[in-house]
Order: sequence, then C-alpha cells, then structure tokens
Amino acid sequence: MVITRGLGPKLESEAQRIEEAARKAGLDFFDVVFEALPAEDVNAVAAYGGFAKRYPSWRFGMDFERLQKGYTYGFSKIYELVINGDPTLAYLVKTNSLMEQKLVMAHVFGHADFFRHNIWFTPTDRHMVARMEHHGERVAHWMGRLGRTAVERFLDRVLALDTLLDPYQPQRERWNPGAAASPYDLLEFLARKAPLEEWQVELVRMVRTEATYFLPQRQTKILNEGWASYWHSKLLTGGILDDSEIVEFSDCHAGATADTNGLNPYKLGLELFRSAERAG
Repeated sequence: MVITRGLGPKLESEAQRIEEAARKAGLDFFDVVFEALPAEDVNAVAAYGGFAKRYPSWRFGMDFERLQKGYTYGFSKIYELVINGDPTLAYLVKTNSLMEQKLVMAHVFGHADFFRHNIWFTPTDRHMVARMEHHGERVAHWMGRLGRTAVERFLDRVLALDTLLDPYQPQRERWNPGAAASPYDLLEFLARKAPLEEWQVELVRMVRTEATYFLPQRQTKILNEGWASYWHSKLLTGGILDDSEIVEFSDCHAGATADTNGLNPYKLGLELFRSAERAG
C-alpha cells in the first residue's frame, strides 16, 4: 500500500502506478508513505538524520547549513530522503520535475525492498520515528531540569563516540536476546561501568540505540544504493517513462551514476548488480 501526503492527483496516480509495477517485478516492502516538502524542509529533516522530531544539537544545525548552502549554490541536490521503518517514509522535493519524481519514487521502492529483506536491517527498530520522538522528549525534560548547557555538553561527548560499535552485536542480540555486549561496544561499556548519573546512563543508551539503528546504512551503502538504482532504471525504462522523458531521464541517471574522482556508491552498486544479472 502506498500513502501520499501533499503530492497532488498526478503524482498520487504515478505513485500508485509505480508501486504496482514494483510489486509485479517482485519487490516486497512495507507500506510506503510519500510526503512532498519544499527543498529547505527536506534539508532540515535530512540534517536530523531523517527524523523531524529529535533532540536538538549543534551538529544537526551544522549539517543543515551545509546542505542548504550546497542546494542554494548548486553544488548538491537532495532528490529524496527515505527512512527505514514500517511504514517506510519517503520525502520528495516539491520543485523536482515530474520525471525526477517518478525516478525518485521507483528508487524509494528499491530501498524499501532492501530495508525489509537485507539481513543487516533485520534487527533494526521499525518504529524508530516514535522512539526518536520519545528521545527528544526525554532530552527536553533533562534540559528543563538540569539546564541546556550541561545536557548539550554531555550529549556532544557521547555523540562523538557513536560510531564505536560492534557491527555484529545487533545480530547476536537478535539470535540470542540478552547477549552480553562485546568489548568493542564502547557506549554500552560506559553505560555499565562509567561513574555516571542516572540520566547520563539513559542518554548514553539512547545514543547507542540510535547509532545501532543507523549502522546498517553505513554497512550496506554500496549495495543499498546499487539496488535502488538498478530498480529505478529497470522500472522507468520498462514502461513508466513517457517517450518525451527519455532524454531527461538519461541525463539524470547518468549524473547520479557517473564515474567520479572518489567512490560513487550508486555507480559501483549498480554495476555489481548488473554484473550479477549478466552472470545469471
């Protein structure tokens, strides 16, 4: 099922049509919610990791400034923002062309299928939107009781450690609930052993929960983007595009999957899946 917010009749129809084509092609995903927002609002949500209701941090403000300046001066452009969950949330930029919206929606269905079935995403909390909102409420409570500066200072220190996780720990916990944290799980070690106040322990575990949720996105970046790119190309060239949109699609797709001086996960991931397809 696809749910739309603020898309208008034409895009709602296209969303339904693309979903049908995706499911017919064999993709399987949770319900997908598409919401259209102005570019600035999409940048704001992206700065918060995709979650509109989250605790405040100067880091998120810094990310927003970077994204907004990139968009303003034409150095970068967010086409979509998709959030792993049940339902899967996807934000579209209102100013994108109709062809770009079609490409993005097909790309989102590829991500949604990957989120649901990739083993690294299996242990993730599919209701993270509600959990993030709760975390924001807890931080606001502590700021009101202890002062904003004290809480922000400690939160900043914890966030500096949020990548120091054991990537296999979520799988251990999935197959063996209550499994002890590994020696590489620094945040859980600090929560158990460091001389912290009760609210600090809760905040450390809160950051650990969020970091664990985001971890599979870093682990699978190439395959995740490759899978979504493979399917947006296959679906659009399989009947979704109008004849008049072929040139615009080719230009947009080529730009996203171009060879660059660095590693382009869209390009590499797409070529891996196409290679696998050729090999049977």
